[in-house]
Amino acid sequence: MNLGVIALHPEEVSSLYRALGPLTALARYPNPSIHQSINPIRLVRHDGWGWTQIAECHALFFHRPCTIPELQIMRLAKALRVPVWADYDDNLLDDPPLSNPCRDFFLRAETGDVLQWIIANADVLTASTKFLAERIGDRCRAIPNAWDQRLVSFEKQNGSKTVHNQNGSKTVPTQSGSILEPSQPDRVISWRGGPANSHLEDLELALPAIAAAVREFPDWRWIFFGLPHWRIEKIIPRENLAVMPHTDFFTYMKNLCRAKPAIHLVPLVDNEFNRCKSNCAWLEASAAGAAVIAPDFQEWRRPGIINYHSNNALSSHQAFENALLDTLRHEQKRRDALEQSRWFIERLLALHQVNRLRSRILAQLQAPSAPLHPPRSSSSLRLPVLFPLTDSPADSLTAFP
Repeated sequence: MNLGVIALHPEEVSSLYRALGPLTALARYPNPSIHQSINPIRLVRHDGWGWTQIAECHALFFHRPCTIPELQIMRLAKALRVPVWADYDDNLLDDPPLSNPCRDFFLRAETGDVLQWIIANADVLTASTKFLAERIGDRCRAIPNAWDQRLVSFEKQNGSKTVHNQNGSKTVPTQSGSILEPSQPDRVISWRGGPANSHLEDLELALPAIAAAVREFPDWRWIFFGLPHWRIEKIIPRENLAVMPHTDFFTYMKNLCRAKPAIHLVPLVDNEFNRCKSNCAWLEASAAGAAVIAPDFQEWRRPGIINYHSNNALSSHQAFENALLDTLRHEQKRRDALEQSRWFIERLLALHQVNRLRSRILAQLQAPSAPLHPPRSSSSLRLPVLFPLTDSPADSLTAFP
C-alpha cells in the first residue's frame, strides 16, 4: 500500500507523535493481528504534489492541514478518487491564546474556510484527544498520542519486555541501549514551554504556587525548558534556577532525563484551546521519572496524573498551589503517581498498541471501493473552486514556525 504523507514540518515533535513517527513505525513493524488485511505499507513523500504523485498512492495522510496548498492537493486527490485522511493535534477552530505565535494566521477568514472545507470533505478525520475530536465533528475519531519505547523504556534494566515486529511478539531481556535512560528522581521540578511566548499565560497561573513552594522548600531546584515567564527570575533564587533554551525533541528528552525531575508542572489556563491539548508532557515526564501536576481536563484525567481543579481563574491559582505543595510534602504520593502513570502508558499507550487503530483505518482506506466520503459542494465557501498549483503563499507554508 502506497500511503502519501503530507506534513509541512516533518521534523517537529508533533510529527513524531502524530505523523511520521507512528507511520514509519507502522510501516516497519506492522501489527501482526491486523497486517494480513493490509498490503505492505510504503510511505511516499514528495517536495511537490501534482496529479502524477497523487495517482501513485492508495491514500493520502495529512498532518494538521490548514493551508491553501494542502487544500489544493486534497481537491486533486478527490478528483482522482484517492481517499484522504486528515489528522489534527491542536484546536485550530477556536481562537488561540494571545501569546500563540500563529494566532494571526488562524484568525484569518481564509484559514477558517480552508479548515471547514477539509473537515467537510476528508474521508477520515482523526484527532489526538476526544475533546478535540468532538469539537471537529461527529465523523472525527480520537487516536491518542502514544509513547515509542525505543526512546525510553519503562522496564527495569535487568527485567524483560515484549518486542513486537512483523514476525509476531516475543519476550526478551531488556538492554541499556535505549536512546535515553531514566534514573531515580532528584529534588528537581521541571516545566516545558516553547520557542516563543506561547505558554506565558499558562505559566502565569503557576507563579503564586511556585513562590509558595520556594518559601516552604528552599532546597529544591527548578529547571525551565523553553522561554519561561520573566518573573521566574524574581521568584526563584538564581542558584536554584536553570533555564534551558528550546531545542529539538531528542535534545530536550536527553536533558530532561539528566535533570532527574521528581515533579513536572503542566499549568494550563482553562479555555477551549487548552482543553483540546494532548498529553505529550505527561508521556515525556513519566519517561523521565517525574510525577505530573496538570488540570482536571478530560484528556488529563488519567491514572497517575495529579490533577488540580480548574473551575475559574482565582480557584485555579489556589488549586494549583495546593496540588504542588501537597505533592512536595509527600514523597510516597510522587512515587505512586509515577508508578500508576507508567503502568497505564505501558499497557494502553505504547505505540504498538495505539497503532492498531491506524492499521484498521489503513485497511479500510485500502479497500477497492469508491472514496469513503465523496466531496461536498464548496458553494458555501468564499474560496474559489480551484486554485492554481503555483499559487502557494509563503505565509501559508510557514504557518508553524
